[in-house]
Amino acid sequence: MISGWTFQYDVQNEDGEWRPGWDTWEETYSEIIMYPLTYAPKDIEWFDVDSGKPVDIYNL
Repeated sequence: MISGWTFQYDVQNEDGEWRPGWDTWEETYSEIIMYPLTYAPKDIEWFDVDSGKPVDIYNL
């Protein structure tokens, strides 16, 4: 079994259409956590894709 971490998001273009944004997959949490700090402001709200509940990714 292969397991890992991924971030997925949508981006709204100038026409108001939502498109999948860049995503990535890593084997470990310590590897994947570097991406939000590099590509996203710290005030972005993250949600669990399965439950829809907010997640504090910096305190997992």
